[in-house]
Amino acid sequence: MKRHLLLILALLLWVVPFCVEADTAPAHATKVPPLLADPRVSSLIDEAEALLERGQVEVAFPKLQALLAQTREIGDKVGEAHVLNDIGASYGFMGQPDKALAFYQQALAITQKIGDKFTEAGMQTNIGLHYAQTGQTQKALQTLQMALEMTRNVGDQKSEARVLGTLGYIYFDLNQYQRALSFFTQALAIQKKIADVRGQSFSLNNIAMIHRQRGNADQALDFFQQSLDIRTKSGDQIGQAQVLQNMALVYWDTRQPAKAHEFFQRALALARLTRNKRQQGTILANMASQSIISGQLEDGLTALNQALPIRQEVQDIQGTIVTLMDIAFTEEALHRWPAAKEHSRAAIEIIERQRNLIGNMTESKVSYLESQLRAYGLYISLLRGEKDEAEAFNWTQKVKARSLMDLMERGNVDLNKGITPSEKAQQTQLQRRVMQIHKELMTLAIASQADERQHRKLSEVEQQLAQGQNDLQQLNDSLASKYPDLATRNVSTTATLPDMGRLLPPDAALLEFAFLRLDHPMNPRKPLVLFCITQEKGQPVVKSYTVAENPARLMRQIEEFKWACSPEGGVVGGDYQALARQIYTQLIGPAAEQLAGKKHLLICPDGGLWGLPFQALVTGTSGNQPRFLIGDFEISYSYSASALQAIRHRRDRSTPRDIQSDIGPLSTTESSGVSSQSPPVSQIFRRPQSPGVNSALDKMLIVADPQFSAGISPLPGSKSEGAALKALFPNALLLSGSGAQEAVVKTRASDFRYLHFATHGAFNDAFPMMSNVVLAKPPQGSPEDGFLTAQEISTLTLHADMIVLSACDTAQGEQHGGEGIIGLAWALFIAGAPTQVLSQWPVEDQSTALFMKSFYSNLKGNKSKSEALRSAMLTLKKTPAYSHPASWAPFILIGEWRN
Repeated sequence: MKRHLLLILALLLWVVPFCVEADTAPAHATKVPPLLADPRVSSLIDEAEALLERGQVEVAFPKLQALLAQTREIGDKVGEAHVLNDIGASYGFMGQPDKALAFYQQALAITQKIGDKFTEAGMQTNIGLHYAQTGQTQKALQTLQMALEMTRNVGDQKSEARVLGTLGYIYFDLNQYQRALSFFTQALAIQKKIADVRGQSFSLNNIAMIHRQRGNADQALDFFQQSLDIRTKSGDQIGQAQVLQNMALVYWDTRQPAKAHEFFQRALALARLTRNKRQQGTILANMASQSIISGQLEDGLTALNQALPIRQEVQDIQGTIVTLMDIAFTEEALHRWPAAKEHSRAAIEIIERQRNLIGNMTESKVSYLESQLRAYGLYISLLRGEKDEAEAFNWTQKVKARSLMDLMERGNVDLNKGITPSEKAQQTQLQRRVMQIHKELMTLAIASQADERQHRKLSEVEQQLAQGQNDLQQLNDSLASKYPDLATRNVSTTATLPDMGRLLPPDAALLEFAFLRLDHPMNPRKPLVLFCITQEKGQPVVKSYTVAENPARLMRQIEEFKWACSPEGGVVGGDYQALARQIYTQLIGPAAEQLAGKKHLLICPDGGLWGLPFQALVTGTSGNQPRFLIGDFEISYSYSASALQAIRHRRDRSTPRDIQSDIGPLSTTESSGVSSQSPPVSQIFRRPQSPGVNSALDKMLIVADPQFSAGISPLPGSKSEGAALKALFPNALLLSGSGAQEAVVKTRASDFRYLHFATHGAFNDAFPMMSNVVLAKPPQGSPEDGFLTAQEISTLTLHADMIVLSACDTAQGEQHGGEGIIGLAWALFIAGAPTQVLSQWPVEDQSTALFMKSFYSNLKGNKSKSEALRSAMLTLKKTPAYSHPASWAPFILIGEWRN
């Protein structure tokens, strides 16, 4: 019998040039402002602003300078603020963002002094947009959230929609397309309601860009055309240039290069006519990419070198990164490696600064770094080409588990010390709503029948959960940006080769895998590289191996092997041995000589290697029997070498984590791609029984045989498993039956050095941080739902030395490029657990009972954690009924392997 609940939804993600737009025309209040400009200048201000909206900056600018002198002469402070704001917008159009900000701030100071809240909201929006366009994400969100509140308080719906559109612009830049679409849609609804036709043109353009990301070319062109029609009718030349270049991108996507070139040329002519430098830089860069893909490398490189200084001058941060990388890849293609290395390093330096500016918004940091991996990939590849293996390894650590390490180093933001009672109440209400929807989803999934009506209902609830998660994350982002100083300022550091001398004992080896994204326009590839580090004569030695130039075939073999090792594959007699040998030969075989004489392997997977049971790989034969990797080595896993270093640093400090969070580290709502067209597959599996933990530490919490909600199958082995553990460890606290309450676990978990859960596990593929262990049905009126989620675990402060989740698929999660698997393991590390024993697939009652008994007996015999796990595997493998890897290989140890 197995313990497991699986909810599956697809994830679709594209990364493309940043071409959404925010409304850059001056925000002002001319319809219903409480304070009015002097009648002598009011109409002149309107006239100048109309010119700006049409992109006629050169005509408007001298008029505004004259108006500024006039407003100051007659003492019209309201008019002066408007004119200063409009001059700021003019400088923004002309690609001088620093001057734009200076004038915006002068305008803001006047509106605040005279108490014009209506106009102040518009000024704050302009300042927020400046921060967004110059890559200062946390400042932008902080300012825009303030502006949003102000526009709603004064009833300025036009400005409210503009703020919503700008927030969407930010999230698009962070690769969070679903959240961006939510803001764009909200903005468009308001603009239609108030007949703001010009505002609609921005929202239509931005929604079209989302369709382009999703590959819906026809829909994208339709929305673009609607936006273009509005801008053509109003004479907005800047707006026309924006839409024309976006349409050119769609034509390029659909392999219509001649039409793409035509639209780029039309857009460039308008951008030059209006002297909009930001647009000129973007269009030139896109045209250069078109030339490069067409094989005209030198011409494309010339155009890129023209675009780069423009993008740098106007502080187009993301545009600068993209152009630097396009130059780097082109230089690489031309075999000019030093120049390629120089430009890729310059791009990475900007990316590192921008990542820090995102602040405490973990989800945004994850998606942002994931979208920038090609810069690191090329730089690492070039370092390897120079035979600088040590530096290549050092930079590999920059792209693996960075957000996890940040959270382990400093915790999440403790908002309880700073947020207002109303903000806390709003957050609590959203959290409860999310948990209520989650409970409904779990109940439906448990009782689900494979009929169309049930699938529809499940899909509806999943969409409600997605919206609830989105609302909660939006609030948390706004609070994190509003109160940035509440978090500690410790910054995690990544490991370097010298650190490996302290991290690895002489009998251990580190196997760090990394997929290097090399997204050259002409030759995109993603080679898989292995860094193997050992200690030789007291010094760390690193060698790297290109495991696969094109890993597609290898990844198919790995998927086949994972299935063949699973219970399903074992039942039908899946042939795993040939695959196990082939995969070992390709993945680890190149480093076999370096591994000779070692006892322990620390494996750091990447991408699709997560979930691969390395322990079941076949290294050769002994007699006529296969010899498995676990027969040669103890094996443990880590997110990266740096992540293990961070775990040890925190453990060595021996201080409880003092920052606890009401902000979950990652909701992953929009990146899950919830779709009503693809009903989820929902199944329940069950899990087994087991025995105890190290006798040197008698503080142990055992959760076994919970009294589940109706519809969840009982677990016959769980009760005896709990009893066996209690017998081994008499001082342990056993929670079972109705006493295995979520509230009790949350309250008491921090008191124990060892935690063992023998219950159902629920892996949620759509919302990985909602993956959970299933506990007892809560009493009537309880705020808990009986499902302890990864999101909730991440907010606990645990002092446990080891946590065993004796359930199915507990090592599973959502794969994020660079970050690794996000799910229960991720959450447990954040909460403070240095070691976890988790399962890679659905496991059986009887085999797991024997496995756990052997594992805990080994620990009581003073074996190390990894040694105890290896011994338990080998013992079970010798039992004829359990000789298949499905029985002995599912459990892995992640984190600290030493006692």
